[in-house]
Amino acid sequence: MNKIYEIYGTAGRLLFEEENVCDYRPGGYHPVALLDTFQHGRYQVHNKLGFGGFSTVWLAWDFRLEQWVSIKILTAERSRDTREVDSLRRLMEMNCSHVVHLLDEFVHEGPNGFHQCLVLELLGPTINMIVDDSYHDDDGLETDDILRLTKRLLAAVAYLHDVGLAHGDLSPRNIAFSAPRLSRLCKPDLFKILGEPETECLVRLDGSDLGRSVPSYLVQSVQWPGWPDGDMESNSEGDSDSDDEDGDPMFEEIRLIDLSEAFAKDIKSVQVAQPRGLQAPESVFQDSLDYKSDLWRAGIVIYYLTFGGMPFMWDGLDSLAASIITFTGHLPPEWRPSWQSLRKASTDRFVLSISEQGDVCDSTLERKSILHKDDVVLKSIISVIRGLMKLAPSERISASEALQMLR
Repeated sequence: MNKIYEIYGTAGRLLFEEENVCDYRPGGYHPVALLDTFQHGRYQVHNKLGFGGFSTVWLAWDFRLEQWVSIKILTAERSRDTREVDSLRRLMEMNCSHVVHLLDEFVHEGPNGFHQCLVLELLGPTINMIVDDSYHDDDGLETDDILRLTKRLLAAVAYLHDVGLAHGDLSPRNIAFSAPRLSRLCKPDLFKILGEPETECLVRLDGSDLGRSVPSYLVQSVQWPGWPDGDMESNSEGDSDSDDEDGDPMFEEIRLIDLSEAFAKDIKSVQVAQPRGLQAPESVFQDSLDYKSDLWRAGIVIYYLTFGGMPFMWDGLDSLAASIITFTGHLPPEWRPSWQSLRKASTDRFVLSISEQGDVCDSTLERKSILHKDDVVLKSIISVIRGLMKLAPSERISASEALQMLR
């Protein structure tokens, strides 16, 4: 199979930084150009907000409501069996403030098939962009900010579970800041925050025509150079420093996004796509998953907020299993046969350094707790991480219980 750089070329790095151009094909992404319109001219595209494995997301102007929105355009293949629209509709009927708001939806026919399009409220950047910048440029987030974001996340997860839903794909990339003022800004002011569109022409290296399935140029996902703007640090709905211990929605600052993997909480075993390094341990050692995987993933996000890095990196299933064991310090007896099989087949020194019983003396979490034993707030946050990231799903604390630990 030819690699992407053997087929296509651009003048810069967008070929390697944006969506996979090879997925512009029948059944794949819909090719979008700036100023394209959708839904009989109601929505006009002005920039690109991001992309995922099954969709691209675009900034658009809604001529009818005279506001900025985001349009998520699913691949044609994904559009045939998506659960996201139904989940978002249900949450909108409940006036849920924890999840991105669905404003409209329609199906668009293009050269690669029929694409489900979700018109969503325009949000701010995802938290990974802010956290990465914070730890790169400074010493990380302030403890108060970590605590506030942790509470927001736990409240959102608790709400979903209370109404019978599991998110299925919690990660720093699927949590965005709420910023209602963005949708009403004039274009020059909005682009001061988002950045101007950056494009690179796309060509086939063999000189042949791109065809209708592939865009003529790639658009860079917005980098948010103007965030946070001085007028928007409170994200508009209230004073972010006010007391919000009761979870007043007036002080909501984040939204969960991308419910493409959401499922009913009462499903006992479900198959969902899990990015490498974010897999819940029950899917590593037992090949099973239920709503409590949300709790594990929430713990990963909180760890990331607190320490500026992910607790696990992917270097194969055996090394991930070993990292999970060293993170928590022990392995449930019923999971030992799976671990022993992974260990036996591995040549990784790190994997082989852990006993067949899956026990370590000094876990990563224990070391973090000792290091921050004099910081009351961080110590309590680490306790929450420990409770959410129990290996056995039945031992994990609920999101509501975790939230109570931080009151």
